[in-house]
Amino acid sequence: MSPQAQDLRDEDGIGMIEIVVSMFVLGLLALAFLPLLANSLSLTSRNTTLAAATQVVERQLAEARAQTPSCAAIKTYVDTVPDPVDAGRGVRLQPQRSVGSCPSTFPGFVSVSSSVVVAGTSHVLASAATRIFVSAP
Repeated sequence: MSPQAQDLRDEDGIGMIEIVVSMFVLGLLALAFLPLLANSLSLTSRNTTLAAATQVVERQLAEARAQTPSCAAIKTYVDTVPDPVDAGRGVRLQPQRSVGSCPSTFPGFVSVSSSVVVAGTSHVLASAATRIFVSAP
């Protein structure tokens, strides 16, 4: 057998050592990206909760705008306690509403604000305010 034929036979296929080394390198790369993956999942969860809170605030203000354009109707709406909203992943959001003072002359504007907190805490996730046209006390 010639030396060239012997060399070709020794180089056939991938050896077990090469496979183990490549698996080790792939494992190290996976471990390097694991913190990035965990951080992005946490950030995605927070952003989803924040988006849900923003939608709840906007819905509260839209409901306030839909009331009869009188101070009494808007105050009645604001004084009712809204039900908590389930944002998923075990997070419950509690909407809160407040109204400013009615104008002294009519027609006029009254300011209404809405905020959303995580139920059981005072941590405000989102808030917004609007002015609503009122034509009667």
